[in-house]
Formats: sequence, C-alpha cells, structure tokens
Amino acid sequence: MAIWLDLAAYYMETLEIIFGLLTVVAELGALSKRQPIPLPILQVIGSLILSFVPGFSNVRLDPNIFFALFIPPLLFSEAWMIPKRELVEVMRPVLLLALGKR
Repeated sequence: MAIWLDLAAYYMETLEIIFGLLTVVAELGALSKRQPIPLPILQVIGSLILSFVPGFSNVRLDPNIFFALFIPPLLFSEAWMIPKRELVEVMRPVLLLALGKR
C-alpha cells in the first residue's frame, strides 16, 4: 500500500509542477501581448526568475512529459503564423526533413 501512496504522491507533485509551469507560460504569453518584448525573451526571463524560487531548483520532469506538453503548443503557435506562400515554396525540403529523409 505504501508503494501506491508514494507513486500517487509522485504523480500529484508532477501534475502540480506541470500546471504551475503551464500557468507561467500562459501569463508570459499574455504579458507579451501587452509589452513590446518578444515572447522568447520573456520566457527566458521567466525561466531565470523561476530558477530562484525556492523548491524549483531541484524540480525533475520526465523528458517525455516535457516534449509531450510544452513543445507542441510552442510549435503550433509558431506554425500558425508562418507565411503560407513561403511554406508552399519550400514544402519538399520541409517534408523531407520532417520524415527524416535526406
């Protein structure tokens, strides 16, 4: 029974960290709309600030969780704003790179 409680506590802690980070990312996105500072710069500044918050210095996330939850929204937001005409012009190299072909 104790193993299940430890596992549940681990998953709950991971979920709290994920929701906290997603909240910070959303707040930084909203802040970038109101300020003339680019979003990546705000994200770096936010990361630096979070690194000094007690308790965040030893946060460990599984890389698979990071890639599944944080990378797709960032890629989607950038892909949404890509000029469509330029994408069509370079469609073949993009697809070859996406599929891992040379």
